[in-house]
Amino acid sequence: MHADGSLAEGPIALCEVQAYVYGAKRGLAGVARRLGRPKRAASLDAGADRLREAFAKAFWCEDLGCFALALDGRKGA
Repeated sequence: MHADGSLAEGPIALCEVQAYVYGAKRGLAGVARRLGRPKRAASLDAGADRLREAFAKAFWCEDLGCFALALDGRKGA
């Protein structure tokens, strides 16, 4: 729910899920490098970078001075 007590509408984007995906992309990039697939590794690293940038833009709450724990369907924290 929101700070005012109203219920958040779905879909809900949780910040920790974004971190799981980011970590998976970085980890798989390392695996791809070890398997001799540098192009795939570079693609996964680039995807992780894009996710990090999108996360910072979408989840940062200027009025709170911190990242939101989740966003509702209207991208409200």
